[in-house]
Formats: sequence, C-alpha cells, structure tokens
Amino acid sequence: MAYVVIGSHTVTMFVFLAAAAGKLRSRAAFGRFVTSVRAVAPGGAPGIIAASTAGAELLTAALLAAGPASWPGRAGLCLALALLAGFVAVIGRALRRGVRVPCRCFGSSSASLGVPQIVRNVLLALLAGFALVAGPAVRVVDGRGAVVAVVAAAVVTAVLARLDDLTGLFLDGAGRRHSTASPL
Repeated sequence: MAYVVIGSHTVTMFVFLAAAAGKLRSRAAFGRFVTSVRAVAPGGAPGIIAASTAGAELLTAALLAAGPASWPGRAGLCLALALLAGFVAVIGRALRRGVRVPCRCFGSSSASLGVPQIVRNVLLALLAGFALVAGPAVRVVDGRGAVVAVVAAAVVTAVLARLDDLTGLFLDGAGRRHSTASPL
C-alpha cells in the first residue's frame, strides 16, 4: 500500500511540474496559454490568470516534493485537489458555452478542450485524494520499492501529459471515434 501512495503522490507532483514547465518553457508557449485562457475566461485578465495558474502549479509541485506524509506534501495535495476541481469547472463551463480552444494544459497540445481533459483531471483528483487520505500511513519503506513506484509514476505521468495526442489517434475533433469503414 505504501508504494501505491508513493506512486499516486509522485504522479500528482510530476503532472503539476510538467504542466507548469510546459506553459513556462518559452515566451511563445506562455503566449499560447494566455490565448487559451482568454477564450475560456472572457472579460478576465488572461495574463494574470495564466501566470497565477502556472505559479500555483509550480507551488503545488514544490509542496508535493516534501513527501506524502509531511505537512507540506499534504498541503500540496489539498492545493492539487482545489486546482483540479477548478480546471474541471472551467473546462465544463467552456464546453457548455461551445468554446473550442486548444488545451494548453501541458503547453503544447493543439487538441481542443473536451471530455478527455475532464476525465484526466478527475483521475488525477482521485489519485491525489487517495494519497491525501492514505499518505499519513506511509513510513520507512524499502528504497527499491520506492524507486519502482517513482519510475511507474513517471510512465503514468508521460501518458497523462500526452493524453490529448493519444485520444487524438482514436477520436476526431468532435470527440467521435474515427470510422474504420470505407467511405465507398
């Protein structure tokens, strides 16, 4: 159980670190994120919202680096849950309004915001919630098992970060499955 907690906690940390890094890796990447924010939060201050989002993601990752049983790690999980709930709400609102804007969750995807991003955020919230509830029980563990948990977390993070590309292989822009039937 301790290794599942470590893995869940680490996935949460890696995802928030990857999300912030993707948005902040260049001026152009941040500019594209600001453009997406402008579309989903009309009338707001998109630059401030974008910078605050990236800053909150970095803060979350930094707090999570303290570990699942520490108070900073637990605060990071609480912040992660709050951010993920906010992301789900913003994406849901954009979908209800019919806004079709690229997901810049990890900085580079051109896939439109949609149900896959909501599902990803809900799954991440479940992992973070599990780590929050079970984290205090984590004590000294075998280092080899912890390394395996962290490596597994890195693989899961890579899949989650590229989820837009992966779902794009199977769904068209409107979220429908690609047909394998011949057009003739």
